[in-house]
Amino acid sequence: MKDDSDSVEDTKHPIQDDDNPDHSWFQAVRIVTSNRNWTVLLATVWIYSSMVVMYQYFTLYFRDIGISYIVTGAIFSMMYAINVIGNLVSS
Repeated sequence: MKDDSDSVEDTKHPIQDDDNPDHSWFQAVRIVTSNRNWTVLLATVWIYSSMVVMYQYFTLYFRDIGISYIVTGAIFSMMYAINVIGNLVSS
């Protein structure tokens, strides 16, 4: 029975390929999409993009339910402050 552990160790990961640092655009995309966390990245981008779209319509929604522009500005300021604090804590 053949042991595949030797062949796995001899194989270089595409990201660690230092032989040619000048990759073409297609090679760079292939390297990025070969990453095992690609689905996690796609899900994160999808959620973030949907939040950006919702953020654009929050003002119209708040006006429709009767919240004034001043309160809407205060809500957006609080949302921005929470976002900044989250970014500072995570970095």
